[in-house]
Amino acid sequence: MDVSWWRCAPLILLLAAGIDAMAASSAVRLWADVTRDGNRWTVVPHVAADAGRVFRYEMSTSKEGPSGRSTTRQGGRLASQDESARPLATVQVELGAQDHCEVLVLVLEGDVPVGDLSLKLPD
Repeated sequence: MDVSWWRCAPLILLLAAGIDAMAASSAVRLWADVTRDGNRWTVVPHVAADAGRVFRYEMSTSKEGPSGRSTTRQGGRLASQDESARPLATVQVELGAQDHCEVLVLVLEGDVPVGDLSLKLPD
C-alpha cells in the first residue's frame, strides 16, 4: 500500500492544532505551598498565568483515620491580572498520628481543565 505524504497533510495539520492548544493551556502554572505546625497542615495552592484569563477552581480535601472519613469541597473564580502568582484558597487540616489526607485541586478555563494538583499528607 503506497500512501503519498500529501494524503496525510490534513492529519498533520490536525495534530499541529492540538499541540498548539496544549501549549496555550500549559502557560498555566499551578503549585501549592505546604507548611506544618505540629499536627496542623496548611495548604495554599497558587496559580500563575497570562493576564486577562479567567479560571474556575475546585478543591476537595479528604481526611481519613481511625475516627472516620470527612470530605470538604470549595471552589471559586479567579481572574489573572498579570503573570504573578495568586493564591486560590487556604485549607488547614489537623492530622493525628494515623490520619491521612488528600488535597485535590482542579483549575478550569471555561469547561477545559488547564491544571490539576494532587497532594497526599503526610508525604
